[in-house]
Amino acid sequence: MTTATLTATADMLADPAFEQAWDKYTCQESFLAFVRAAWPIVEPNVEYVHSWHIELLCDKLTAMADKKLSRLVVNLPPSTMKSILVAVLWPAWVWTTRPGRRFLCGSYSGELAVRDSLNTRKVIRSKWYRTLWGDAVRLQRDADQKTYFGNTAGGWRMATSPGGRGTGEHPDHVVFDDPHKVKEAESVEERKRAVEWWRGTLASRGITRDVTRLVCGQRTHEEDVSGHAIRRGTYEVLCLPMRYEAGHPHVSAEDDRTEEGELLWPELIPEPVVDEMAAEMGSIRAAGQIQQRPAAKGGADTAAAGSQGGGVVQGGALPLFPRRDGRRRRGASRRVRAGRRGPPGVVRRVLVVSDGRHGH
Repeated sequence: MTTATLTATADMLADPAFEQAWDKYTCQESFLAFVRAAWPIVEPNVEYVHSWHIELLCDKLTAMADKKLSRLVVNLPPSTMKSILVAVLWPAWVWTTRPGRRFLCGSYSGELAVRDSLNTRKVIRSKWYRTLWGDAVRLQRDADQKTYFGNTAGGWRMATSPGGRGTGEHPDHVVFDDPHKVKEAESVEERKRAVEWWRGTLASRGITRDVTRLVCGQRTHEEDVSGHAIRRGTYEVLCLPMRYEAGHPHVSAEDDRTEEGELLWPELIPEPVVDEMAAEMGSIRAAGQIQQRPAAKGGADTAAAGSQGGGVVQGGALPLFPRRDGRRRRGASRRVRAGRRGPPGVVRRVLVVSDGRHGH
């Protein structure tokens, strides 16, 4: 390669227009690249910390966007980015190449659904997003609300909850994120309300548009929405407990871990944090929310989960979790500090692991 060619190449790479075009291409082709670039818009005061499970979930959502996967249940512990990925960033990313897609996004409460809707709109309204995709994604002035906004290509995103709006709408993607409020999950009436809304009101939505259906959340009860979807046998299940259990009834074959008790995201949620979380929840709730294996109060399944490793042990106010070295340790408090990262735009920057806590 000649000196002139090298100089021309260097000039091209240094050209802001080339960098912008490269960022646009990279983010359109990879949902994970989009997540990394858009992260500071959604969480400006929290450092992005990567994990293999984020990449795995991004792959599943990409398959759903491509209509190669139509039914999916995602069961992950708290604070593992599931809501940000599924309900916030995914619709914004799909619009970069398919602005006509329609999203019906529900949650157990209207307030939670609106929160995620506002964050999606925040990304779309950002200078970064408008610079790269403003020519293709333009929000309609007469359809730009907290619970519903659409674009000029015919796409829209609706936020709703059980008993709320949904009838008469025909989406391409139906997302039920956090179907149950944890404190109300033991109520038969509240569980039935969420399940019937999923199986009734939403069941016929989008059938003429080859709709995809996604349930996402931590397990709260054997009879929760995830449980009903799993028992149908038509849903792919991405279940990743906080601590790896080879004998878990729903553990994903794509789980990257092999050691019993290995943590899902130790860089961000280490042993002391998991122990403290379990202690605050209590054994019954921890079995469902942390390990994704809910059981009835006093049921044998909960005790079995603890004896097999990676679960909780009944009989004490402070659950014990097995360490990877086989010993057991009690919970300890840990203060966490949020990190900072600069504005988005260059996807290829190195990401630094910090103590920042990821929400949702």
